[in-house]
Amino acid sequence: MPGPVYLGRIQVNWCDQCNLPMLEEATCSCGSRTRRVGLTPPGDAYPAVGESLRVLRETLDGAYGTGAGLELLPEDKVILLNNIPSVDRAIEVIVDGLVVGRSFYEPGDHRWAFKPTMEGGKRLSSLTKRKKITVDDGAAAAILRGGSLLAPGIIQADKSIRPGDEVLINRKDGKVFAVGSARMAGEEMVGGRGMSVKIREFEETYSSPRENPGGQTWDEATSANEVPLARREEEAVSFIREVSERRKMPKCVAFSGGKDSLAVLLLVSKAITDFDVIFVDTGIEFPETVEYTERVIDDLGFSDRLIIRRVGEGFWRAMELFGPPARDARWCCKVCKLGPTTSIIQENYSGECLTFVGQRRYESQQRQSRGRVGRNPWVPGQVSASPIRNWTALHVWLYAFREGAEMNPLYFRAYARIGCFVCPASEVAELDHLAETHPEMHKRLMDEIDRHGSAAGMPESWWANGLWRWRLSPPWAGEADVAYEDPFEYISMVPLEEKVDDTGAVLSGKLDVPFEVERVSNALAPLGEARMDGGSIRLESMGVPINIDKDGKVEIGPTENGKLLRELGRRLTSCIVKASHCVGCGTCVGSCHRGAID
Repeated sequence: MPGPVYLGRIQVNWCDQCNLPMLEEATCSCGSRTRRVGLTPPGDAYPAVGESLRVLRETLDGAYGTGAGLELLPEDKVILLNNIPSVDRAIEVIVDGLVVGRSFYEPGDHRWAFKPTMEGGKRLSSLTKRKKITVDDGAAAAILRGGSLLAPGIIQADKSIRPGDEVLINRKDGKVFAVGSARMAGEEMVGGRGMSVKIREFEETYSSPRENPGGQTWDEATSANEVPLARREEEAVSFIREVSERRKMPKCVAFSGGKDSLAVLLLVSKAITDFDVIFVDTGIEFPETVEYTERVIDDLGFSDRLIIRRVGEGFWRAMELFGPPARDARWCCKVCKLGPTTSIIQENYSGECLTFVGQRRYESQQRQSRGRVGRNPWVPGQVSASPIRNWTALHVWLYAFREGAEMNPLYFRAYARIGCFVCPASEVAELDHLAETHPEMHKRLMDEIDRHGSAAGMPESWWANGLWRWRLSPPWAGEADVAYEDPFEYISMVPLEEKVDDTGAVLSGKLDVPFEVERVSNALAPLGEARMDGGSIRLESMGVPINIDKDGKVEIGPTENGKLLRELGRRLTSCIVKASHCVGCGTCVGSCHRGAID
């Protein structure tokens, strides 16, 4: 299982007097001292709202009995969630400023499993008779020395326990002192042999659950954090004004429909007046996101500044050529996002603009490594600036609450991340959730993946287990006996053979890619001026002749410079492959500084 990821200082504290989260502050607005919440890094906690709470409560009810979920996660308390590293989606659950458990999605079984901490176990113990095991003093002593629970030490066990269940371990006095994962059925434990429970956490001396009184709301949490929110706003607005003054170019906000770009839009609107809002409808957005974007931009009074580029069916057409997108082959971002963004900039800003984006360091290691201002090599005309780079998700949520801004409704339907629904970075949990909330969209994606996989000879498990999300099998796939090689060799290269005679060296071969003379001719501009000759292409590059006959035969040379010949072969091959497999995204057009690609 992946370990903790450190992306920055954890900034969530808790006031026990108010029973509210506090951002950054060692002292609450009520005057009480706060304590640091023991979050697993990166510690990017966010509010538990809507369907996320329902799913957690249903998981708890299924394990510990009806009502356990609502008791452990009451409606009258402010509850936080924190995404943590795991093989699939995993969520840390914080109540009263304490981690009461972690919910893990099990992709093989396609279900959630809640694993209580000691704090959560003690709270659950008073709510349920299920999943409990009572042990003798000898077994208890062994557990406190760091051992697992062996069957001979068990006095009593709930017969509903099944291997893999999360169980509560009691002493003879009925008090919980350990929690762990069952390795055998409850009915086999008493009088049995072998390891019964793998202990995860234990407490040597019993202490009562540290529960605080309820009655809190997110409005109160927002008000309690007015000082740090105002400080963050002031710094971000100052940054926006400063970078705008330094960069004398058109300005815009890149809006995605997510919470981070919403916060940036609110901040930019307070800092400057002359800016546009750009939104790329990739054609694989959630319909709610497109509707929300147009609605919230109108509500904020920026409809006249909104520039939308709609990609339509571009993703599905490109998938015919490239195969399903993958974490190690994210062609979808270039085709559906970066290329269209490049087109917007070229058409509206003479090829250059300052774009304010909602990137945060706590989102990923890649974003943590980036500076606050920079350029994207795939969108060369764009200078990106990140006003909220050092904000946590809780900063963003509370700021949106403070400003009274509408959030994307998908956040309240248990979507922690708003993006393209086909994204290969999605976890199995998110794809299964997509099947529940948007069955037709899920079916279209899975049907296409199945079709491509079948054509490549992949087994059903390849798409059913989510392995399509990698082009090359991930390291753990070998352990699961499902290792495979890249099944999608869609783009073949142009094989060229070098020969040397008295006139010099020559590279020659025959195209094994689709060959359209006019398209290839246009793509050769970076090499030189191409001319048509009876259906064939002729040009000269750096003094070396290049001929492409109408039947696909290629010849470069002759030349006495072998190094130059091979470099021209590489460049020619690249141009031909790009032309033959072009999907019209426009990324290469924006990347060419000399305007050679049309």
